[in-house]
Amino acid sequence: MRAKEAFDNLKKLFNKYLALYMLLLFVFAVFYYLIGSEFKDLAGFVDALYLSVVTATTLGFGDITPISWVAKALVSGQVLSSVLLVGLFLNSLSFAQSERIRENESQLSWERKEGMRDGLDRHISLLVEAVKTSNFLIWDKHARHCAPLGTYKDYMLQLGISLKTENYTIDPLTIKTLLECSDQMYDSFVALLPVAADISPDYLMRWSSIVSNVRNLRGQYREVIKIEPFNGNWPVTSSISLQLEEILNGALFLSEPLDRIGNA
Repeated sequence: MRAKEAFDNLKKLFNKYLALYMLLLFVFAVFYYLIGSEFKDLAGFVDALYLSVVTATTLGFGDITPISWVAKALVSGQVLSSVLLVGLFLNSLSFAQSERIRENESQLSWERKEGMRDGLDRHISLLVEAVKTSNFLIWDKHARHCAPLGTYKDYMLQLGISLKTENYTIDPLTIKTLLECSDQMYDSFVALLPVAADISPDYLMRWSSIVSNVRNLRGQYREVIKIEPFNGNWPVTSSISLQLEEILNGALFLSEPLDRIGNA
């Protein structure tokens, strides 16, 4: 489809310059005919048209020649205008080709970065899904099998509002799932930092914030399991709510597809 569009644009450009070129041939042929006596061996409009074609193509056979300064100036004017027109056509052709190459490169860059954003999207989606389902074994699921973050947008918005409520407490099983999954997924999140950096500084900043909060949750998990014997009571603290809220904010940002212009 894009190749056909590029061909159509090239054809329009060619037709525009061809029409102008043919118009100049005819106009100068009329001028030559009107002042035919100023040329040697010019006898009629066919000769005038022939002279116009020969002059425009800079062949200069010399069989019809100007014999006055007016005719010489007219012939010189056609040579200059024809060369200039061809130069403008080649310049426009080069510019159109350059624009097409830039558009293709921009499209490829956008597709590559959108693919990287989707990778970040699916990894954080795995953590959001773990919180939503309280399935502490979900971390073993491959990120590529997760639904896009946009699927959980309403849930994330609602949970974010709930976390801001003063008397809201996270279910202990959800906390267990969140802490265990943060511990298991932390290394993967760190490994994706260069991917976020390759997309844009904004994505690196957002992903770094997510990684920082996951690291804090991982630290709390490791503090809990140090307790001997562990009584199975998972901590319900305001810091966990705050870190989860920050993760959700980053997730909402990551759930939006890249803008083609701003991020390509």
